[in-house]
Amino acid sequence: MRKIGVFLLICLLLSGCGANDGEYAASGAVVFKIDQSPQPAEIKPQQEQNVASKEVDIDLTTLSSTMIFAQVSQIMEDQSSYAGQTIRMKGNLVVTNNPQDQSYFFNVVVMDAMACCAQGFEFVLADKEAVYPDDYPELNAEVTVVGEFEIYDSLPQYGIFNGRLINAYFE
Repeated sequence: MRKIGVFLLICLLLSGCGANDGEYAASGAVVFKIDQSPQPAEIKPQQEQNVASKEVDIDLTTLSSTMIFAQVSQIMEDQSSYAGQTIRMKGNLVVTNNPQDQSYFFNVVVMDAMACCAQGFEFVLADKEAVYPDDYPELNAEVTVVGEFEIYDSLPQYGIFNGRLINAYFE
């Protein structure tokens, strides 16, 4: 059921920017098809900075919301090229829950310039003892999250793979 919750969250986040097969929609938004054919995971570091002795490969905190939106879209389009990279992102904390097993999904989300579409990453804190809501910021609070990007099988029977930040922490 957790996988279905993640799938529904992604559908919800992308539903405001519908288009067809990577072409421009009337609103100017672009929707990408994810190619699930096996590809070698080549790492393309874009920015390197040292943060609290942890190497950050991609720092999205210095970009405008429009550029963050575009960069996150690129990462989700070409997930295998970013697997294993450490990403820092600033956005709003969005929490969803699965009512069947009372589990939570934590996301850092940024809106595009027109505030019609949201884009972001699910994240899993490195601190496995962290309890929601006690050890998390307020819902919708602006947070900065740093974590390692990983690809996981969300709904493999449908060819759906998602990316998230693991071993994450708040700055």
